Amino acid sequence: MIGARLSQVPAVLWMVLVMCIFGVVGPLYLLNQFNASFEWPTTRGMVVDTWLERYYSTSSDHVYYNVGVEYVYTVDDEIYHKKDKNDVTGIIPDYSLEEAEALAAEFPQGEMVDVYYNPDRHSSAVLKPTKNLIMLIFPAVFGSVLLVVLYVMYRLMRVKPHEFWDE
Repeated sequence: MIGARLSQVPAVLWMVLVMCIFGVVGPLYLLNQFNASFEWPTTRGMVVDTWLERYYSTSSDHVYYNVGVEYVYTVDDEIYHKKDKNDVTGIIPDYSLEEAEALAAEFPQGEMVDVYYNPDRHSSAVLKPTKNLIMLIFPAVFGSVLLVVLYVMYRLMRVKPHEFWDE
């Protein structure tokens, strides 16, 4: 009998439920991965290059900076080469010039550094594990809003037309 009940649920309700799952489960998975990087094993690596990139906000006159670090490291006698802006912390935050310069100064060219690498996928690594509060807030707020919308839609669907409209 549950199959008959499930088939009566409109497609819109299923779509909202799927959005809720992806909007909450996806970010929570990413948050779990970011937190897991604190427990990853480390190896030594060498900084090849460090750079700053300047960006301009399209909605305001705000200027922000990102830090990129190119580095090499070895795991199990295999050499890995990383060159990306999000390899520093695992995320790409918007820094002020002072913050970006301070972070770049932590990784001068030729410096030997600790590299945190994923034990299941050695090519995935970060130089500085970071917790991102936004990754925790987003799924909580988004999921809560979607659950409320889902509940309201469910309640509205259960109302009989003669109870909804005044006669």
